[in-house]
Amino acid sequence: MRRLFGSDRLGDHSKRVLKDLLAELNDTGDVASLDVVSQEQLYTVVSMGGRSDAVDIPIQLFEWGQTKAPYQAFYGQVAASDVAQWGAKWRHKLFLKNVRSFLGGSTVVNEGIADSIRKKPNQFWYLNNGITALCSSINKRAVGGNSREAGTFECQGVAIVNGAQTVGTITELSESAAEQLATARVPIRIISLEGCPPEFANEVTRATNTQNRLDARNFVALDDEQRRIRTELLVDGIDYEYRQGEGGNCSAPADRVRD
Repeated sequence: MRRLFGSDRLGDHSKRVLKDLLAELNDTGDVASLDVVSQEQLYTVVSMGGRSDAVDIPIQLFEWGQTKAPYQAFYGQVAASDVAQWGAKWRHKLFLKNVRSFLGGSTVVNEGIADSIRKKPNQFWYLNNGITALCSSINKRAVGGNSREAGTFECQGVAIVNGAQTVGTITELSESAAEQLATARVPIRIISLEGCPPEFANEVTRATNTQNRLDARNFVALDDEQRRIRTELLVDGIDYEYRQGEGGNCSAPADRVRD
């Protein structure tokens, strides 16, 4: 089903009426302003139901490197304590483009990650598969110059497409293992989608998840038709979940866990 929306261009008569109203309201000072929002923009806000996927994160990488061609990417280590902050702030929004969100519960994978953090935080980088994140754009801050020891990267539109269980488990340990998280480092690579072909994001998501034990149903998360259905239902107040592990919090009932 297609939806047609009104234009954001106001007619001259409407502009004059609004201009006169603003002049009246701001007679004694600037107390009002005008933002013109089209029906399409309003529908987008409503249909997202608070699930905006605009996640912008300044990521500090240690011992970082980069790949310039054919597409820009950076890789290195990130403090586990920083990852815990991402999870606490953004939760499922980090995984909206992944084939599944954080499953939670007592799974073999999650218990293994947690055990490594608790017992061997200084070896976690060696024991974990790490995180892959896609970004709409990446810009390195000038601070630190060309030093590869540490650098801060302004990442816009961050989407974690592999490593949801790592992020979720680390987030759950933020209180019980804060000291270990301050020590542990997580391998990560951040890939810029600027200049990439349209299907590249899905290709990376699919390829980085083929190493995991996934059901064929997990890959329905990449289907645009499923996104459309959820968008339509959200307008009517119905929360349609088609990504395994997605829900109101970072945990799932044990009988739903299949990792």
